Parts: sequence; C-alpha cells; structure tokens
Amino acid sequence: MRRPAPHSGPGDAAAKTAAALRIRRSHLAEVEALLGAWRGSVAASRDDLAAVASRINVVEAQIGRLKAAATAARDRLERGGRR
Repeated sequence: MRRPAPHSGPGDAAAKTAAALRIRRSHLAEVEALLGAWRGSVAASRDDLAAVASRINVVEAQIGRLKAAATAARDRLERGGRR
C-alpha cells in the first residue's frame, strides 16, 4: 500500500508558492525576451520592406521616363515619315 503524503505545513506551501512564482517569472522573462527579439525582427523587416518600396518607386519612375522618351521618339518618327 502507498503511504499517505506527509502533511505539509504553511511553510511548505509558501516555499512551493515561491518556487512556482520564480518559475513563472523565469518563463515570463523568457517570453519577454523572445517577444523583444520578435519585435526587433519585425522592425527590421519593416525597414527592409520600406527600402524595397523605395527602390520600386525609383524603378517605376525610370520606367515612366523611358516610356515618355519612347513615345516621343515614336511620335517624331511618325511625323517624319509622313512628310
């Protein structure tokens, strides 16, 4: 037969509670550290995305200038061919 667990007094309960709180605080600190790292990663990703968006805007502007130049060249050729 199993022996009954020894009766724990108020000191044991307080010690167990303190140990549980230490563990929870430790886990909380770990979660906070992971969250901080995640936030840093998200911020870096946002910065990277902003850089990509900026580069896309530059390329779109270049494309717009090339289209305008091509249209102007085509128009000049068409006008020159009708003379």
